[in-house]
Amino acid sequence: MTTKTPKRPEASAKPAASAGAAVVAPTAALPLSTLRTYFFSRIDYELRPNARERSAQTFDGATLSGTVQRVASAAERVLTVRIQLEDERAPYRYSLEVVGLVSEVPLLDDAKQADVHVIRCVAPVLLGALREQLYALTGRGPGFPTLLPLVGMKQLVECFNLQEWVEPKALAAHPLVKQKRAAKP
Repeated sequence: MTTKTPKRPEASAKPAASAGAAVVAPTAALPLSTLRTYFFSRIDYELRPNARERSAQTFDGATLSGTVQRVASAAERVLTVRIQLEDERAPYRYSLEVVGLVSEVPLLDDAKQADVHVIRCVAPVLLGALREQLYALTGRGPGFPTLLPLVGMKQLVECFNLQEWVEPKALAAHPLVKQKRAAKP
């Protein structure tokens, strides 16, 4: 008994366009940037009085923000992700910040496009580190632990202020940047 294998469409065949659907030309994928290291530059946590009673109340969500800083080399960035909660009704107050050093950023004509690429590659990893640290901090107190929700890629990119960046000379003075550059062969 023989079975027939269905034919695969040819690579040059045009896809059937449905009514109202736009046909998008494929684009080359950009190489992934490398997160060389990350560290917490700020951990500020305060348990409020009567935290147990406050845990049952609803309160406004935390604020997520971030920045991308360009350094002397066009192929490097410093990515910072912050989470902050200051609501008086919450059982605790916190402000955490994680910084990642990113290398192998693709050289693009538009620097903002390269920044967005870095955010898409690295910010989810840094946000995961923030989630884990915040859960560990809040899970040991009398209030309920905080588990940050997942954030979609579009919303994550929108949290970043892409206008803000540090002059290369000012950032090059950062001790961690100096240390990493000295370690390069």
